[in-house]
Amino acid sequence: MRRRPGGARGGHSDAATPPPPVDVGGAGYGGAAYGGDGYGGLDEVGMLGDDGMWIGGLMGDADGYGFGSGGLGLGGVGYGGSGVGYGTIGLGSYGGIGGAAPPDPDDAALTSYLPGDIVVAKGTPDPRAVYAVPVAHSPVSGPDTARVTIVTSVEIDDPFSVRLLETLDKLTKDLGDDVRVVLKNFIVHRRTAQVAALAFCAANRQGQGYPYVRSVLSARHGRAPSSVTDVTARTLAGLRTLAQELGLEMVQWEADVRSPGCRDEVIADQRLLSSLGASAVPWSWINGRWMSGNQPIEKLRPLVDEELAKAKKAAGSSKSKRRAYYDGVVRRGKTAP
Repeated sequence: MRRRPGGARGGHSDAATPPPPVDVGGAGYGGAAYGGDGYGGLDEVGMLGDDGMWIGGLMGDADGYGFGSGGLGLGGVGYGGSGVGYGTIGLGSYGGIGGAAPPDPDDAALTSYLPGDIVVAKGTPDPRAVYAVPVAHSPVSGPDTARVTIVTSVEIDDPFSVRLLETLDKLTKDLGDDVRVVLKNFIVHRRTAQVAALAFCAANRQGQGYPYVRSVLSARHGRAPSSVTDVTARTLAGLRTLAQELGLEMVQWEADVRSPGCRDEVIADQRLLSSLGASAVPWSWINGRWMSGNQPIEKLRPLVDEELAKAKKAAGSSKSKRRAYYDGVVRRGKTAP
């Protein structure tokens, strides 16, 4: 799970253009450094400080990668300026210092639209409470008659997002039409993740949001063979290639990527999840019940089964009642931690 600066868990408050993070792979660092408190733990990357270096943990994961304002990321040697490098603990063997341009030099406007006034609500969500997380405009996999709705946040540069989606694939395979998965953008790395969020929106406007997000995240983190490299998967050129491979209508896709409508949708997701206390990615809400991080199916399944039993009792087999069930969850749900 990747944390964002500010909010309940410390760090520093949001700025219009925060410094790029340095992620630490393989070791699980935490504590105070470079201007703020940071948190590292199982499947988490803490982010902290005002001096361009945010240290957290990637415990249990041999691979690490980092972003650095000077090109040096603990867990990987990155490209100069604001690049990414991969490696094991310490300095990675992939990538070199210096020489590469920022991730999307061809259209900087697509990487700087997220407002700086979005503040993470204080407090930690209660895992026993039910929160209001509407489906709205978001990509969905599964029918609207599903008894359990799982809303999960994703970000292109978060390696745990794709792993959680792989786990949710197994869950939906087991439970079939009783479960649907909804994806919400939540941007932690403002310098590198904003263009992908727009691309997700553009694909979703053609009814292909969910498979497109899966394709992009898999390419970005090497989870499946792809014609796009891990680094270029987050660039506009790479995102365009993956859209073409999915068979999207490209004139429309290009227009939607640059549209005010898609910017508004991404900003709306950021505001919604921040208002619920989201300070990291991925977070999930299972019929409104909060769960953080890339959890194994053994931890997800009991909560899903609990919510499934409630929905069966309340809605029975009626499709209209099942369709209305999650709307009721949202109406009754809390809107802050």
